[in-house]
Amino acid sequence: MQTTGVQKFNFLLTINWDKQTFSISNGNLILNKQIVSYKFSQLETCYIIQSGDTKKTKHIVTRALIGDMLAGSIGAFAGILSAGNDYTICNELTLHLDIRDGEDYDFKTIITPTKTSSFNYKQGLKNLQDMTEVFQQIMATEIK
Repeated sequence: MQTTGVQKFNFLLTINWDKQTFSISNGNLILNKQIVSYKFSQLETCYIIQSGDTKKTKHIVTRALIGDMLAGSIGAFAGILSAGNDYTICNELTLHLDIRDGEDYDFKTIITPTKTSSFNYKQGLKNLQDMTEVFQQIMATEIK
């Protein structure tokens, strides 16, 4: 029996490739043992939901003063140049599953504003992309 288990984002996903089923357990496995199993054929779609904004850095004077203290006049100049740059914030990053005759699931990795240049955002996006690949393999599996 070939089984795969993935623990991500307070969900435990278990895939049984031989029986063509997958199970999702939400929450803490010790305190909340809600395990729901589905056949591969019940998975209709999966996609990543992402929303965000573009922000502009501020505080030109503060950046110039800190740059000056750290690296002299060159640092002050660099501080001035770094003010006013745009950066992107991700407000939500979620993998959504549509399951036929069952409950839809959202694997949320980001729910508070997070810079897209941060480790947390990059790791969350990679995890969701990896999970999306697994679910696409499930949807592409020939049903026995």
